[in-house]
Amino acid sequence: MRSSEVSAWADSWNFRASVSFGDVRRSTLPADGPRRSGWYLLCFDDGSFYIGESVDLRSRMGGHAAEWGDEITMVRLLPKAASKQQLQVLERQLIREARERKIPLRNVTHSDVTIGRDALDEILCTDEQTRWLADPRTFNVQRPDPLKDLAEQEVRYTTAVRRYRELPESGALTALLRNFLEACVPSPRATEFQYWSVSTGTYGQSKYPRRFCVSVGMMEVFVAHGLRDTPGAILGILNVRESTLLSEFGTPHAFQKRHPGVRIEASEYVDAGDDLVTLRTSDLSTLERLLRDPGVSAAAAQLVIDLMRKHYCVYTRYHCPQLVQMDFDWPGKLDAGGRRTERACSIRASRSWRSAPLPRCLD
Repeated sequence: MRSSEVSAWADSWNFRASVSFGDVRRSTLPADGPRRSGWYLLCFDDGSFYIGESVDLRSRMGGHAAEWGDEITMVRLLPKAASKQQLQVLERQLIREARERKIPLRNVTHSDVTIGRDALDEILCTDEQTRWLADPRTFNVQRPDPLKDLAEQEVRYTTAVRRYRELPESGALTALLRNFLEACVPSPRATEFQYWSVSTGTYGQSKYPRRFCVSVGMMEVFVAHGLRDTPGAILGILNVRESTLLSEFGTPHAFQKRHPGVRIEASEYVDAGDDLVTLRTSDLSTLERLLRDPGVSAAAAQLVIDLMRKHYCVYTRYHCPQLVQMDFDWPGKLDAGGRRTERACSIRASRSWRSAPLPRCLD
């Protein structure tokens, strides 16, 4: 997008004229002046932008200067006395509108993708990420990274994994999880823990006890849960990129025709932006069929890699490594308490629907 088009969009919101970022705290937000709240638009030397809000614009500019320095060239301010809630509501609206206009943003929250940021490149370079997206299963098979040594995490969740293994449906659950990891997660052994986590829990009185939950970034992407009064029942929740699902199926009707037992819901997660829908299933066979569909797994994979590129997983403290060990059938075994045996320890160390209107819920 041309800078003139971005400028015209900012004008429509009554942002003030551009000011050199190096001068803004002296000329527009002086230290001896009143603290001013409002919104701002940062302009970067690579043609990308950042939209933000703050109750203290001067202090916020200082924080951005420390983070990005000379990369920021200009800034446009929209000062206004507003509550934090009001600031956040309009910030979200501005980001969504900017994304719709294809303005390249560095924002992480409320944005589908983040320009100029790729946290995943520590593990996979850009070319590898492209090859993974083209054929996730083949790429993952060809990169058999060894599992990580997460002994402290194992001790923490010994009881939880024992209860998981005692479930009559644990075998089916493990197969579901492995299918998801192989088809939707980049190099799952290499990215485990830092980029994604899987937890297991809620064995109390919950009506929908969680059997496992895969989290990426700041959100849950795949959840399997039971039904308290129906032993062995497996229900599923799968978050996917809406635009990818549309490109794969064409229309919501075509998707529903192939997967009549799946409920589609519009979803909102700050980490995913607006390009998101949730697919819900009420039985195991429907969930298995859903995960086997290349169009669905492609939509889930796109969401996962977008989230990984933004930042690392924030739910690592809940990660249960034993579930990953069971998924990848690593040599050795777990004892009755879900802990690694000594032999296993040594081996482990060595190896858009928007264009086709979508109702909030389709039953």
